[in-house]
Amino acid sequence: MAKTMVLTTVLVITMLINGMSAQKLIVGDGSGWTFPPSAGFYDTWAAKQHFAVGDTLVFEFTSGHTVATVTSKEAYDKCDASLDKNAVIVTKGPYEVSLTSAGQYYYLCTVGAHCTNGQKFAATVSATHAGSSNPTPSSPSPPTPSSPSPPTPPTKDSAGALASSSIFAILIAALVLALLY
Repeated sequence: MAKTMVLTTVLVITMLINGMSAQKLIVGDGSGWTFPPSAGFYDTWAAKQHFAVGDTLVFEFTSGHTVATVTSKEAYDKCDASLDKNAVIVTKGPYEVSLTSAGQYYYLCTVGAHCTNGQKFAATVSATHAGSSNPTPSSPSPPTPSSPSPPTPPTKDSAGALASSSIFAILIAALVLALLY
């Protein structure tokens, strides 16, 4: 009985810790960062995500697109990165950006009418992953862009990777407990 309770407790703690770890999110999932099929495509994608400090956004795109990170809502609303003196514009993909602080961030494509046709989204980044109780700071600093990385093979959605790591952690915890008892 005690052995079962210990095993259950360890498994629950392992799953909770794994659920709060940083994620690598492919923007647009399988579609990548491209001219959207509908004006609300990226807004819908962003609404389904939970962005937290420590996460990484991966913009998978080829020539003909850019990623502009802007901190100004006006620049975002008007699809004009030149209105934001802090704008960071990347012209080669894939591109990864680490979310280093909580707050509101805006991403858009500066090519032609891509942004006005919906190739943009806003991300509300929280200080912690779901289930944690740390407060969110009120004044964010911009995310730290990393240099473009070499192309990587296509990745399945983030949920699949998280599920695999959770299963692996559970198996390791079960193995350790089996060896100890």
